[in-house]
Amino acid sequence: MRGSLTGLRRRLTRQGGNTLVLFPAAILIVFGLGAIAVESANLFLATRRLADIASTVANDGANTILASGFYEEGGAATPDRGAAEDRLAATVAAQGGAEVGLADLDCGFTEFSPGDAAAVDPQVTVACSARIDAIFGGVWAGGRERVVTVSESARSVSSG
Repeated sequence: MRGSLTGLRRRLTRQGGNTLVLFPAAILIVFGLGAIAVESANLFLATRRLADIASTVANDGANTILASGFYEEGGAATPDRGAAEDRLAATVAAQGGAEVGLADLDCGFTEFSPGDAAAVDPQVTVACSARIDAIFGGVWAGGRERVVTVSESARSVSSG
């Protein structure tokens, strides 16, 4: 009787093959979590870069003040829409491209308020969108690309 209990106990506590079975599953889980972390970082950094471009375009647009209106008696600080469009095109051409992770980069002014001589300062709002390609996009469904849109505003404040 004693020998049969020892043999039964040995068979129940012997688990040498369990690690071999669980190791491939653990490796797949670790690689999957690593891919999710890389995709999240890629999306976050590309969105920040797109927000930086939109902020640059908005600041440039707000700072294209027409000198003729600014220096007149009681004149308003009015941004020059043509100069702002030129700066927008130059910034988008210099910053965009798939090599920096932003494909199909498109920016445009959504608001271009000139302000007036009273107390309203000129304000420019820009919306930029781009397609962000996924690094591990082919691994899971729906993960190939994302279109991200950001909006930034800038105000040209007159002192005095």
